Amino acid sequence: MKLSSYSVSHDLRAPLRAIDGFSRVLLEDCNDKLDDEGKRLLKIVRDNTNKMGQLIEDILTLSRLGRKPLEMSHIDMAKLTKDVYDELKQTTPERKIQLEIKNLPAAHGDPSMIHQVLVNLLSNAIKFTRPRENAAIEVGGREEGMKTSIMSKTMVSDLICSM
Repeated sequence: MKLSSYSVSHDLRAPLRAIDGFSRVLLEDCNDKLDDEGKRLLKIVRDNTNKMGQLIEDILTLSRLGRKPLEMSHIDMAKLTKDVYDELKQTTPERKIQLEIKNLPAAHGDPSMIHQVLVNLLSNAIKFTRPRENAAIEVGGREEGMKTSIMSKTMVSDLICSM
């Protein structure tokens, strides 16, 4: 699995680098010959190659997590949520996003796996608030016996993930 993941990743990234590189060259070298629509379309191509690159990286991260044994421990979910939010916020410093962490009980699980779940949950929340100039993301949870439910609510959509 490790070798095939690496191989697939390499095979997928090479064409993406070419697409991104050639579209960048077109924007830089032919900028004066492109109309606004051409520039807009090339920007869309470049944005989507970056998204695809991130998807490939996410798949590799998930495959690496799936191969290692679970290391169960106590997790301060409020702290981990804040840490993940701070990591993600650095990728969009121009955005005005307010994070509100409501009642978020501690959990017992594998910190790496829970970290990845929170990255996915908060990334989606940030993505879905993109049309908003001032976005608000609310994260909360509740304990239900042996299960802890984490909820992320945005102005645009509600995302729920139970662990």
